[in-house]
Amino acid sequence: MLKDLNLTKDQQSQVQLIRDRYRLKADSLRLGGAAHDSTSRAAFRSVMTQEMSEIRAVLTPDQQKQFDDKMAKMKERRAQHGGRDGHDGPPPADQNGNPPPPPPAP
Repeated sequence: MLKDLNLTKDQQSQVQLIRDRYRLKADSLRLGGAAHDSTSRAAFRSVMTQEMSEIRAVLTPDQQKQFDDKMAKMKERRAQHGGRDGHDGPPPADQNGNPPPPPPAP
């Protein structure tokens, strides 16, 4: 997403540090069940939002505009496809509009 923004070497270094720091936070949330529990998913989204905000702060005003445009397009695509990872929104219905069967009991 950042490759088209023509980041300077200094910006690239700053972005990498931000990504590394947030990768550790995201990994700890994933290990804590972020993919399965709505509260954890909300926490994961919050961390990702914070990361994007910090990355945006490193950019010039022109780069920020491009970044914002890319983020808006990505959000729009996710909304059109029911979420990037399949966990946003209700499960898809079958061809007849029936919801999927419940998962097997543990």
